Parts: sequence; C-alpha cells; structure tokens
Amino acid sequence: MLQDPNGYNIYLKPRIVSLPGITVEENSNYLLDSLQRREDYAWIYSQHQDAVISDTNFTQGLGLSFDLNFYSKQQKEKRQLRKRLARQEEDYYINFRCPPAYVERITGLHGDSLRLFLNKYRPGYSFCRKASKEDIFLYINDKVKIFRHPPTISPRPPGKPRSLAAPRPSGSAPAAPRANPP
Repeated sequence: MLQDPNGYNIYLKPRIVSLPGITVEENSNYLLDSLQRREDYAWIYSQHQDAVISDTNFTQGLGLSFDLNFYSKQQKEKRQLRKRLARQEEDYYINFRCPPAYVERITGLHGDSLRLFLNKYRPGYSFCRKASKEDIFLYINDKVKIFRHPPTISPRPPGKPRSLAAPRPSGSAPAAPRANPP
C-alpha cells in the first residue's frame, strides 16, 4: 500500500457542529443587566430604608419607636452600599446611553484623549434619562468643539492698549514726601 505510486486516499467524514446564534448590538442589553444586578443584591434592596424613627412598629403610648440599631456599624455599611449601588447603576445607565465607542466614533478621539474628554464632558444621569439619541449626539458634538478649541481668557478688555506704566492705586493722589528738619 505504501509502495503505490499514486499514494493513498484518505477520506474524512464532515462533522457539522452548529452554535446558537447571538445578536451583537452597539449597546449592551442594559435592562437585563440591571435586573440581574438587582437580583444579585436583592438582600440589600429587599430591606426597608433604615430610619431612626419608625411608625410601623406600634407600641404603647405615642406610636413611635426609636431604632437604635440605625447607628450601628452594620446599618451604616448597608446604607453606604445602597448609595454606592445607586451611583453605579447611574454610571451603567450613562455608559449604556453614551458608550465610549460611540463617543470615539463621533469625536475621532482615541486613548488618553478620549478618556480625558469623557472625564471632563461626560453627560449627567438626569440628562441621559431625558435626552434622545440625537440630543446626546449634539451634546457630544458641542463639547468636542470646546475640548479641541478651549475658550481663551483675555487678561484685558479688547481694544484697550496695554499701558507700560504701573497702575495707580485707587483713591486720592499720593502725598509728597516730607523732608526731615535738621
């Protein structure tokens, strides 16, 4: 078989493996990601907001109870975590509405310039909640013009010539020096 001048034929049987299809979009699916984060931190969101005075625990007398546990280290850390999670959720939403790749495509900025631009001119959360895609585009376009050509601050009003003499102090004219008697 190895001595055959035509060689030797090997046939392979194709084995087709198909992978499930995915959809790649410009933006991530913010809603599903947000719900997943909410589920991951359900233990912190399911608790009621801590309060020093509560009217939910009915007691004898006035109907108010004081929660001294409010000032504990654990409760303070939970409140800080809630605030941090809220800030992170706002950041995720801003990145969803105004992703760096989108800003890069509009501005043509790359690398450190893009990071500096996003650090200085990143839109706020309330703006992103209200703005349309076109509003965000216009915002980025306006801000990149300012970023590339920052306004210059003029030290004197335009049209006023620069004086070589030292400016006179305001108020009355200076008094003549007095001579000391011998």
